[in-house]
Amino acid sequence: MDEKKLNQAKLGAIITAEDTRLVEELIGIDENGKIDLAKLEQRLPDLKRILASAIAERKLLKHPMPEQDPEVRSHNFDEVALGYSPEVAIAEAKRCLNCKNPMCRNGCPVSVRIPEFIAKVAEGDFDAAYEIITSTNALPAVCGRVCPQERQCESRCVRGVKGESVAIGRLERFVADYHMAKKNKAPVTVPESNGHRIAVIGSGPAGLTCAGDLRKMGYTASPSSVCPRRSWPRRSRI
Repeated sequence: MDEKKLNQAKLGAIITAEDTRLVEELIGIDENGKIDLAKLEQRLPDLKRILASAIAERKLLKHPMPEQDPEVRSHNFDEVALGYSPEVAIAEAKRCLNCKNPMCRNGCPVSVRIPEFIAKVAEGDFDAAYEIITSTNALPAVCGRVCPQERQCESRCVRGVKGESVAIGRLERFVADYHMAKKNKAPVTVPESNGHRIAVIGSGPAGLTCAGDLRKMGYTASPSSVCPRRSWPRRSRI
């Protein structure tokens, strides 16, 4: 199915026949199928209300990612995407169906316990969600931003059959950002060095994760790149 037909199918799943009738009346479609643009502009708030109500009731679309206004971001180098607020994150997490056989986890290269952490987000327990994510993923703030979720975990989400998948990556980013911004949190405990030093070749996600896990085991690990100027953090602008 091409993208246009897919979008039409998703819209059809969101807007009922009654909604469609109201929309046609609001935008003033004549017998020739032409739209009265002047009437459409006047009725735009009503159209937005119908669509928003339909989306909220059926929970078929992701909550959109807030972004900087183009006029603002053209004058700074901050992230364009602003991230979810706690209220939006909870609402998005509640879209998860908590499948008995979670296919989303099968699509994650590091097997993040996706349904478990999303359930905690839905409860508003963001600290527990962070603990669950970091039990298998040492870089949630990075992965929540640059992982191709649409081809991995989100592509397996059952919600995507009718509508859009749960915004797994955005929720992961939210949890990581929440933890980093939190002022009162338990300090990171690091075991005493066992006297062994290990060189980790490569400073990409695998190398950094390996170095972090080795340090938790008492080893002194030093990740390095063969060509620092072309290392993963530099190329990814992380």
